[in-house]
Amino acid sequence: MRLAAAIDLYVLHRQATGEKFQSPFVALRAFSRRYGTKPLSAITHADVKQFLDNPRTGPATWRRKYGTLRDFFAYWRCCGRLNAVPMPLATPKYTSTFVPYILRVDSPIATDP
Repeated sequence: MRLAAAIDLYVLHRQATGEKFQSPFVALRAFSRRYGTKPLSAITHADVKQFLDNPRTGPATWRRKYGTLRDFFAYWRCCGRLNAVPMPLATPKYTSTFVPYILRVDSPIATDP
């Protein structure tokens, strides 16, 4: 089964159970555009990692996409179409650009009347 067909069936299954499934569908559709012609069993953890490690993807979006793909592959693993779930182990690190500025009490700015 091709990845695009597997995604279509999975989305139909989730929507048939009453879920709206809009945001995960967007992530799966993007994954399908990139690897849709490959067989489902030929997807590797390197393919998934390459998809997730887009430079414009923030940590929160990375985790949301990761969870969506993990659930998708786990579903097909339970259905017997996959031998293993091809998910990478590494997660992105949170980086902060915030640099605190502490105003000293004895500075001329703090004591200026």
